[in-house]
Amino acid sequence: MQEIRNAIKAYELLDKLNPNNIDDLLKAHLTMEIGLIDDAGHFRSGGVGVASGEEIIHYAPPVHLVPQLMKELFEWLNNTEEHPFDKELYISHYEFEFIHPFSDGNGRTGRLWQTLILTYWRPVFKNLPIENIVYKYQKEYYNAIAISGGEIGCTPFIEFILGVIDETLALESSSPSSTRDKILEQIRNNPKITRNELASILGIPPDGVKYHLQKMAAEGVIIRHGTARNGYWAIIS
Repeated sequence: MQEIRNAIKAYELLDKLNPNNIDDLLKAHLTMEIGLIDDAGHFRSGGVGVASGEEIIHYAPPVHLVPQLMKELFEWLNNTEEHPFDKELYISHYEFEFIHPFSDGNGRTGRLWQTLILTYWRPVFKNLPIENIVYKYQKEYYNAIAISGGEIGCTPFIEFILGVIDETLALESSSPSSTRDKILEQIRNNPKITRNELASILGIPPDGVKYHLQKMAAEGVIIRHGTARNGYWAIIS
């Protein structure tokens, strides 16, 4: 699947990206969205909104304001003395999602940038499955976006993201083995185990399992023999 292949390549760029550089953001979006949309790596050229199901919960600012809003956002990022958590919550989520600078891929790119900012602060964040927890609470994620703003500001959204980070850290600290190690352990026990079975055992979305399987296959750690339905996994190294 193109989307997953792109995401793997984008996250492989983390060590080469500067979270304070707007050109690096465009590079990350290009990597994340190439082959999926025509304007990958460029700010949107039309109006967009954030949808939850069939309901539009947020209309983004007019397109002519996007370059200036993003410039101001990165100027703030370069000059602020705020804690990295405040940077992450402000730029990668609330303000980023409010501006919605791209025609598509805003959520994926924003969460990549979240990981990048936090990784610059503490390298442990590079391999934390925050994306999986956001996926798990997708309805609550969109609701937090919808009710933020106005007199209450971004408080609901910030509280939601802090909860996601807290749950992610709790899950990782509860076991010494990573998601990858857990998948390998399950494959050793049952080479024919399915993606859905892995998702159920590990408590993460099937797409999260698919991401790890494809990444490990691309790295030569595992190989798939046979068809998706009747085949099996073999561990190479």
